[in-house]
Amino acid sequence: MRPVHRQAIELAMTFADQAVIAIENVRLFDVVQARTEEQSSVSVRTSFVIVRVVYFPSMFAALRMGDQRAISAFTKLLNFAGVRSPLLGSDPPRSASRVWTPGSSSA
Repeated sequence: MRPVHRQAIELAMTFADQAVIAIENVRLFDVVQARTEEQSSVSVRTSFVIVRVVYFPSMFAALRMGDQRAISAFTKLLNFAGVRSPLLGSDPPRSASRVWTPGSSSA
């Protein structure tokens, strides 16, 4: 058996060091990916809360008062969500299967 050269040992140690770094990078990437997904989920939930607490009450008050700009904006919002709105007689996208009716909670 021939002796192993010092350069071969150093090369093998360098490969081992790089493998450790690569494994740690994968672990850290997974952590960052999970936190990014969590942050995105929190952001979406926060947006829904803001819309429900801030936007909808003022929108419904304007709708009750017959504000045409509010009716138009609300109709666009419903149509964007794929909900049929009778407010201005507009049609939803063809993929929509829900129908909005006054008093329904589908919007």
